[in-house]
Amino acid sequence: MKTLDRYVLREWSKVFLVSALGVPLVPIIFDLTDNLDKYMSRGLHKGAIFLAYVYALPETIYLVIPAAVLIATVFTVGGLGRHSEITAAKASGVSFHRLVRPLLAASLGAFVFGLILGEIAPVATQRRAQLLGDELIRSQASRYNFVYRADGGWVYAIGSLFIVPRQMRDLMLEREGTGPEYPTIVISTPVAQYADSLHRWSLTHGTLRYLLGPGQEMAFGFDTLHTRSLKETPTDLLAQPKAQYFAKVLKAGGYQTSFYLLGWTPGTSDSQNVLYDIMGCRDDPKSARGQANLGGYCNKKMDEVADKVLVEPDMAKRDLLIKQAFEIAAKDYAYIPLHQQALAWGVSKKLKVVQRADNAVMPYWMTKQE
Repeated sequence: MKTLDRYVLREWSKVFLVSALGVPLVPIIFDLTDNLDKYMSRGLHKGAIFLAYVYALPETIYLVIPAAVLIATVFTVGGLGRHSEITAAKASGVSFHRLVRPLLAASLGAFVFGLILGEIAPVATQRRAQLLGDELIRSQASRYNFVYRADGGWVYAIGSLFIVPRQMRDLMLEREGTGPEYPTIVISTPVAQYADSLHRWSLTHGTLRYLLGPGQEMAFGFDTLHTRSLKETPTDLLAQPKAQYFAKVLKAGGYQTSFYLLGWTPGTSDSQNVLYDIMGCRDDPKSARGQANLGGYCNKKMDEVADKVLVEPDMAKRDLLIKQAFEIAAKDYAYIPLHQQALAWGVSKKLKVVQRADNAVMPYWMTKQE
């Protein structure tokens, strides 16, 4: 690379970096000023808030890149002209087109950088929402670009789902078949509307295709279509996989819930596990205590008793400590159970089974009936 090219790139890069990194800080500062009290009232730590705004950078930089390229190019060319450097280059036999060639290469590099940020930004923005506790609120009203596996082998690919207008957009339903007698069915429609009074979806202006085999297909267009296969309500379609749900509501996701159903069976079947994980204070980010305390209950006296339970070797004294801890929880109304899930097992008449309280199915609790 020639000295002139390096000089032009260096001048362009200075302005580009200041614009691409400096301009996004302005809306971040305004947003932080407006919402800091709200975030602190949610019990968020300063470190989590700072990290959330770091995750906001990819999206804001992605939006600023086109303007940053324009500003950097204008200021660079303007600076070269203002200091008669363009005239000097032409006098040395360097044309203007040759002079700005590094700017074209830099702009192309910024374009590629923007494409990469465009892939990173949605993931980073989702993580930011998780840290700030905003994702749960949004997910109650809409959901975008997801796949739902229904009964009967049907799979729904949904572009967008809106709860309030009871509507889906860019919808594709597919049931995989085996051949002409049981063909693959594909239904695509730009809009599907749910009617609460009729308890059904109306698909409009779409296509119904039967894939009978290699090279064999039947296709029909329709103005309105009702199918019994699509029986889920808009709220049903908000259901998330267990792993995704717990990733948000437990400690790692910032306890993003105000109403939940939790099943808890300690591997040790010991009370101390409940006192530590479910009733322990969760105010220390470096401690695992309270990792499943979704309600946020905290009583330091409870924590002290739970710690004594952990190390007390005398079983009689330990039982008294456990009793004391649960009395504290009951007095504080630490938990107000609204529902207790009943255990439902299917058992053959040839077996006698002891139904354990922890819902564990173990063969040595079974006996064969004669």
